[in-house]
Amino acid sequence: MRDRWGFLPLRAVVGVTFIMHGGLKLFSMGIPGTTRMMAGMGIPLPGIAAVGVIAVEMIAGLAIL
Repeated sequence: MRDRWGFLPLRAVVGVTFIMHGGLKLFSMGIPGTTRMMAGMGIPLPGIAAVGVIAVEMIAGLAIL
């Protein structure tokens, strides 16, 4: 029984962290700000990458939780 709940705190922290990072990019910086940040880092197709990264962080965080 204890084995099933052992990773719950770790999964909760990682899931919330992913959601917080995605939320920061979406709600605080916005897609244009995230696009500028990624363009400054030299990431190709920063507009598409920004939307993809935001979506992946939010969905992965929910999936981990």
